[in-house]
Amino acid sequence: MSKAHDPHWRYVAFRLHGTRALSRRAVQNAVKGRARKDGVPDDFAPQLTRYEWPHAIVRVDHRHLADLRASLPRITWAVEDTMRVDVRVETLSSSGTIRALTDRLGVLRQRAGDGAARSDRAGRPRGPAPATDPVPPPRKAARKP
Repeated sequence: MSKAHDPHWRYVAFRLHGTRALSRRAVQNAVKGRARKDGVPDDFAPQLTRYEWPHAIVRVDHRHLADLRASLPRITWAVEDTMRVDVRVETLSSSGTIRALTDRLGVLRQRAGDGAARSDRAGRPRGPAPATDPVPPPRKAARKP
C-alpha cells in the first residue's frame, strides 16, 4: 500500500487565556467554527487531540497548517453552558508528532485519563494494564529421598 495518499498530520499546541476554564467540547467547537469561517473544508477540519486547561493540541492536515496557525489567534470567544466566554489564543509551536511537541513544551505529555505516560507503556500490549498479583509465597524445597 502506498503512503502517498495517507494524510500527513501536523500538531499545533496553543494556550488559552480567559476568565474561566473551558470544557473540551467548547474549545473543539471554537476551533472548528473558526476554521469553517476561514474556509477550511469540514473534511480537513482541525481535531482537538489533547486538552487540559489552559493548553491544547490540535491535529490538522499539513496542507492546512498555515491556515490553522493564522486562524487560531482570531478565536476570541467560546460558548460554555450557553454563555459566551471571551478568550485569547496564543499559538506555542507546531510539529509532525505529538511526542516531539510535548517534549519540547513540557505540557500535555499524558493523554487525558491515562495514568501512565506513553513511554512507560512501551513494549506492553494495548488495552487495560494487567492486574498485579501480590508477591507469591515462597516455594517449599523438594524433599530428597
